[in-house]
Amino acid sequence: MQPDEILKRLRGLLGFQVVYDIAVALRGPDYVADRLKYVFTARLRWLAGVDVFSADTRCEEKVALTHVEEAALEAREWFKKTRTGFRHWLEHMYTALNSMQLLLVRTGGHVDAVRELEEMKQLLLYIRDYAYEHMNMKELEEKAKQLNIVEP
Repeated sequence: MQPDEILKRLRGLLGFQVVYDIAVALRGPDYVADRLKYVFTARLRWLAGVDVFSADTRCEEKVALTHVEEAALEAREWFKKTRTGFRHWLEHMYTALNSMQLLLVRTGGHVDAVRELEEMKQLLLYIRDYAYEHMNMKELEEKAKQLNIVEP
């Protein structure tokens, strides 16, 4: 199957906006946020199968709590500097994670990957809450440690 045929099938299955959101999330944030990119973008790239095209992927399902903490600090700093930029990235990433999960469910994908994407969405929301100062670092750590994808 040619790449344009694959893209047409994806658009037919999920819709143009969803495919666009996945593509944007695979690209990563415009803001320099290496830990956010490592925690979310690099793993999403791996799950989407683009590891052959980019060295910037994360093949391990689990992410260290220290990386989550660093990503949260980046998110808060980014939110303080440019709220709209952070919110824009957050919306694309959340939609991409949700869309990848939907794609896997609709195509009979691997149950573990569906669960992992659900936990990545939850982690993203925890980091959002930290960035918005609705949660402190200790609360973030406690919630993150409850996820199977986070290693203490």
